[in-house]
Amino acid sequence: MSEKIIKYLLAYALMFISVLLFFSSLGYYLFLFDWHGTRVTVWMNAGFLVVIVAASIAIYAVAEKIKSQI
Repeated sequence: MSEKIIKYLLAYALMFISVLLFFSSLGYYLFLFDWHGTRVTVWMNAGFLVVIVAASIAIYAVAEKIKSQI
């Protein structure tokens, strides 16, 4: 019984972290991203955003997998 509760809480904690990570990357893109920098800076920022969004999706997928095992 307690293992089920722990998995349930872990799944929803991971979903919450995924949502926070996604919206923080969205906020970074909207408020801090500078299009007037050099090409290298723009590519670094774009790569950073891709990695963060991919990490957010991966965390969400892990949470869904844990949730489906409950």
